[in-house]
This record gives sequence, C-alpha cells and structure tokens, in this order.
Amino acid sequence: MIDLLKRIQGKVNRWRQFSWRERGLFLQAWFLLPPMVLGLQLSGFQKFQQFLQNRIHGGTEQDQYSKKNDDDVLVECFTISKMIKVAARYSLITPKCLPKSLLLWWLLGREGITSDLRLGAQKDNKQFEAHAWVEYKGIVINDSQLVKERYTTFNSSETDLGHIL
Repeated sequence: MIDLLKRIQGKVNRWRQFSWRERGLFLQAWFLLPPMVLGLQLSGFQKFQQFLQNRIHGGTEQDQYSKKNDDDVLVECFTISKMIKVAARYSLITPKCLPKSLLLWWLLGREGITSDLRLGAQKDNKQFEAHAWVEYKGIVINDSQLVKERYTTFNSSETDLGHIL
C-alpha cells in the first residue's frame, strides 16, 4: 500500500512540474490518441490524413509561427512531441508510431507549424518493418535523427498504410 501511495505521489509531483501549456497538450493528446487509432483503422491512412488536413485551419496561428525564429518553433515542436509521448504512456490504448506521428503532424499544423510526416520501411533479417515520424525542416521531432538513415522513406501521400498501426 505504501508503494502505491509513493507511486501516486510521484505522478502528482511530475504533473505539477508541467507548465499549464504542457498540461493542456497532454490532455489534448490523451483524448485524441484513441480517435487517431480508430480513424486509421476505419478509413485507412490516405483518407484519414486528408480528413485531418482539411481540419488544419490557417489564420492567426499561421501568422504567429511564421514570425518566430526556428529555435522557438523547434522548442514548440519538441514540447508537443514530448506531451504526446507522455499521453501515449498513460493512454487507454497502446498507440504505435503512425497514430502518434499523425497526431503530432496534425497538432503542429493546427499551431501553424508546417511539418512533414515521414513514412519509411526497412528489411531487417528478412523482416519487413515500417515506421512513421515527423520532421520540421529536416529535423526529426519525435524520434532519433538516425531514423532517416535506418529507414528508406517514401511519399506518404501515395501510400495506404492504414494497416500499419
């Protein structure tokens, strides 16, 4: 019982360390990850990505980040990515790389930050492996920079990867 209370206290202390912005991003990601997984399963990758693309609104958010330097934008990108990772850890489901990357790409777009959703594949020991990640101006946001060397990328707009979740 004492161990349980210590674990709960640790989680509460970690929650308190997050800024209000990070808490909001966490809650947003926590609520949106299950619909991302479901949307991919029901619609397939292309249709669901187009659905999300149609819900990225321009306007004041676009202007906000177009005037900031790349360092500030990268900080925002990494903050959103971090909170998606934390939300995935506590999610009711276990989302894989594609729904998490799609959510990051969409949330960045909603903030007015243009990013690239990358899909790659490799054959390792005769096993096919696919992976998804997000880049901002060539910088990998939600994975190691080495991911670009490990996977051969292909154009995400021409591929239906809804079954790779």
